[in-house]
Amino acid sequence: MADRLLFLVPAVKDPAETGGELFNLNLCRGLAADWDLTVATFEDIGLTERTSAAYETATSQYLRAHGKFDAIVQDTYVFPFSGPANRLLSASAPLIGFGQAVYSERFKRPWTRWKQDRCMAAVYGTYAGLIVVSDAMKHHAEKLGVTASQIRVVPPGFALRDAPPLSVERNSSPIRLVTAGSYQPSKGQHLVIEGLALLLAKRREFAGRLVLEMHGNLGYAPDYVASLRRLVQDKGLGESVVVEGPLQQQGLWELFSRSHLFCFVAQGEGFGMVTLESMLCGCVPLLCDDDLSRSLTGGEVGEMVAPDPKSIADGLERLLDRFGDWEAESAVSQRRAKTVALSWDETIERFSRSIRELAGLSIR
Repeated sequence: MADRLLFLVPAVKDPAETGGELFNLNLCRGLAADWDLTVATFEDIGLTERTSAAYETATSQYLRAHGKFDAIVQDTYVFPFSGPANRLLSASAPLIGFGQAVYSERFKRPWTRWKQDRCMAAVYGTYAGLIVVSDAMKHHAEKLGVTASQIRVVPPGFALRDAPPLSVERNSSPIRLVTAGSYQPSKGQHLVIEGLALLLAKRREFAGRLVLEMHGNLGYAPDYVASLRRLVQDKGLGESVVVEGPLQQQGLWELFSRSHLFCFVAQGEGFGMVTLESMLCGCVPLLCDDDLSRSLTGGEVGEMVAPDPKSIADGLERLLDRFGDWEAESAVSQRRAKTVALSWDETIERFSRSIRELAGLSIR
């Protein structure tokens, strides 16, 4: 008889619109083959208000209604209000955290980051173990007091890893720069627009030759989306920048396959699935200079920049100045991505094994 696993996650969306949503969706599908799996979203447990008391009440009622589980996996997204509930959950079954982002790094103020880290550290202390998506996240968790033996690193899988390059023509003109991800200040889309404006003011020969196409969920932070569109107009970039909604998976791959450069300057990312997807399609990346980005590129391809407009403009300029060798750099990007990316089967197998190890259950 299969062991019972409860997977507590804010939501499961099908079709998924973000890398995190795609990871959750594929986990839910894959773990069902190895476990007697119950997926419980906020809606499923009846959570209507995101407070510590509400979450504790909802999870308590849910456990009473559904009986005993052999292990519980909880998305660490809930860390701001999960403390009291986690004590209840961990008394019921081995409780394992699953994290895809370093949420404190999405805040600008050092004091706010410190407070968020202290809250996250307290929640981490309620877990029997922690599964994260990158070594960069593992190192952050260790700084917050989690011992290395309690942490497992399980990167996401990629359907494109073994697929041939998509046959979409890339013309040399215009040069297509793309960024994708939920529109929110921590993703840095405004910095990319400002960086592009600085570059075009300095190098007027690129005007009309460089197009920036942005995609993401328009409803997550509508005020921020409106500010991006105002910024485009204020900078006189109306013919060079488009701010569009999200694309489904195939559409995203096709976008990357007709683009040349991928820019992602988000803060607090655990892995950045969209970066590796773009590289698998042959895009050359421009990324924030941090441990995560360096682990993806291996220092072999693209440009590393600071999350500020001047650094982004300088990085773009360096990429464009060697654009004549773009095809060779694109091939390096794709080759590097294929050495890093796992298949979804590998990811699910590692994830399931990690749960069993951290929960003290027999390995199958």
